[in-house]
Amino acid sequence: MKEPISLLCETLADDVLQNIHNREALIERLEKLHRESVVSRDSRIQRLLYGIHNASLAVVEAITSWNQFKQQAWYRKKTIELHGAALDSTSADNSRSDNERCPFNMFSWNGQNYMQKMLSDLDFVSEIPEVYHFLGPTTSFHRNPFLLPLNVDDMSSCHRDKEHQSSTDSKKMSRIPWKDVNIQRVQYASFILLLDEYHREQPDSSSDILPSVDTAAYTTYRYRDKTHHTNFYPPVLAAEDFTGITCMLDPPATSVITISCASLFLNCVDSDIVNKLMFLTKPIALKIFKQPIATLISRTQSYNPLQKIDPKIVNIIYPFVMHDKMKREAMLDIPEPIVLLSLWMQNLLVRAYDAESVNSRSLNVDKVFTELEIEHERRAGVKPSGVNAKSFKDDSNKENDVDANQCRNVSVQVQTEDIEERVEKDSSFDKLVAIQDLFDPEPIKLIPLPIAVTINVMESNQTAIVNGDLETASSIEPGDVLRIFHPFESSDWKVLTPPNTNENGEIEFKLVSTYDHSKIVAQEKKTRDDAIYRLCYGKDRTPSPDRALPNIDMNEHHDVASDQISSIRSHLHIKEAKIWNLIQEDNDSRPAWKRDYDDELVPWGESDK
Repeated sequence: MKEPISLLCETLADDVLQNIHNREALIERLEKLHRESVVSRDSRIQRLLYGIHNASLAVVEAITSWNQFKQQAWYRKKTIELHGAALDSTSADNSRSDNERCPFNMFSWNGQNYMQKMLSDLDFVSEIPEVYHFLGPTTSFHRNPFLLPLNVDDMSSCHRDKEHQSSTDSKKMSRIPWKDVNIQRVQYASFILLLDEYHREQPDSSSDILPSVDTAAYTTYRYRDKTHHTNFYPPVLAAEDFTGITCMLDPPATSVITISCASLFLNCVDSDIVNKLMFLTKPIALKIFKQPIATLISRTQSYNPLQKIDPKIVNIIYPFVMHDKMKREAMLDIPEPIVLLSLWMQNLLVRAYDAESVNSRSLNVDKVFTELEIEHERRAGVKPSGVNAKSFKDDSNKENDVDANQCRNVSVQVQTEDIEERVEKDSSFDKLVAIQDLFDPEPIKLIPLPIAVTINVMESNQTAIVNGDLETASSIEPGDVLRIFHPFESSDWKVLTPPNTNENGEIEFKLVSTYDHSKIVAQEKKTRDDAIYRLCYGKDRTPSPDRALPNIDMNEHHDVASDQISSIRSHLHIKEAKIWNLIQEDNDSRPAWKRDYDDELVPWGESDK
C-alpha cells in the first residue's frame, strides 16, 4: 500500500486534472459555438465566458495547492536530513545552512506546462464580436485566461488602492459583467501565472551575458532585471551591502524602517520581542535594526513566495512600508539593496493585502520617521529638513536635552558610542514591554500529545468508541482537551466522562459537545461533482464529494439532496481517527524529532502503532 502522503499528492494531482478537463470542455464548447451561426447566442456566450473565468481560477488554485504540498514534502525531507546530520557527529554536512530555497514545481499536461498554455489558448476569443459588448472594445485576450478587461500583467500590477490605480484601469475594471468577481483572488492567481513564467524564463544565475557593451545600457538592463526580480523574491543581499549602514550610530530613517520591517516580515526577530509587539516605535525599530544581519540575508535567500504571512506582522509593518517616505524617489541617497528590499515588500503587500482590510491607522508612524530623521541629521550636522526643530519635542531622547551653557566647552564625540549602549539608555522599550505585559499576559502554550488509541465518532453525537484497550484509554480523563483526526486542523473537544465499557462491550467516553467534522472537511479539496454547471452559473452551493475521504465511512451519499441554495447532509461516521491530548509545553519531555513525528510533520509509515 502507498503511504498516506503519496495518496494525498495523487489526489491533489487528480483535482488539478479534473479542473483542467472542465476548463478544456468549456473552451471546446465556446469554439464550437463560435463556428456555428446561431441566432441570439449572446447569453450562451456570456455564460461560457463566466464558466471559463471560474475554471481558470480553479485550475491555478488547484496547481498552487499541489505545488504547496510538494514543497511541504520537500521541507519534511530536509528536516529529516538535518536531524540525521545532527545525530551523526562525523557527518561532513553538519554545516548545512538554512538558506536553500525550495523548488517551484510546474504542472505538465500532455507534455506542456499548463500555466504557460493558459496565457495564449484564449486568443481566439478576440474573433467573437459578442464578447466586446461584455468586456469593452479595448480588452486584450492575449495573456488573459480570466477573461477580464485587464490581462494578467495589468491585473497583477494594478493597485487595489484607488488613489494609486490609473483612471484607465479603473474604467476598464468597471466593465466587468459579473458581480461576484473576487479581484483579490484574480490578482493572486495572476501573480501565480507570472511566477510560473518567471521560473521558466529565469536565466542561469552564473551567466553574465551582457546585452550590450555599452556601460550605461548594461547598468539599465541589470537594474531593470533586479527590479523585476523584486516582483517575486527579495533582492540578493550580501553582508557588505549593509556595512556602511549598520556601523552608523544614527542611520537614515528609511534604512532603519526597511531592515526592521524586513526582519519582522521574514521572522528574523527574537520571539520575546514579536510575541509582545503591538506597534512599532523608534526604540523597538532600533533594537531590531541592531540584530545580526546574517539571519536576514539567509532568510531572503530561502524565501518562498507561496508561504503565508502572519497577519499581525502585516498590520504592524504595512503603514511603515507603504509610507510616502519609502517611495523610490524619496530614497535617492540609500544603498540600492535596501531600496530593492523596500520595493519587494511594497510589491508583496500591495498584491496580497487590501489596504482597507489592514489596520493601517497608526498615529505613531510619522512620529517614528521624524524622530529617526532628526537623530540622523543631527549626527550628520545637517539641519533637519521639513521639520521645525523648535516646535517638535523629541520625548524619546530626553537625556540629550541639556542647557546650552553646559555644552559650550564640551567636545562632540562622533561615531564612537556603541549603538547597543545607545539603545539600552532609552528605557522606553522596557516600559512598553512592561505595560503590554499587564494588559496582554503571555498565554500558556498547549501542544498536542498523541494517545496510543483511535476512536470512532459520528457527527452530531457526543459518544466516542475507543479502538484499543481500556488501560491505555484510561489516560483520557474528564476535562482533558482532545483533538480528533488532525493535531492542528481539528477543533478542540473537551472530555465529559472517562472511558468505560458499555453494555455492548465497547469502550466509550463522551464529549462535552456533539462532534462536528466540518472544520476538517473545509480543509479538503472541493470536489468536482457538477463542476461545469457550477462554474457557469455562480450560485451559492455546497459541493457533494463523489468519493469517500480517507478513514471516512459514509452510510449514504454525503449530500443526499441539494439545490442551488442549500444541501441536506447525512452524518459522517469517522472511523479509526487518531487523537491527541493537549498538554502544557513545559510538561513535554519528547525530543524535537519525536515531536515532529507525532505532529505528522514527517511521514508516518504503514507499521506505525
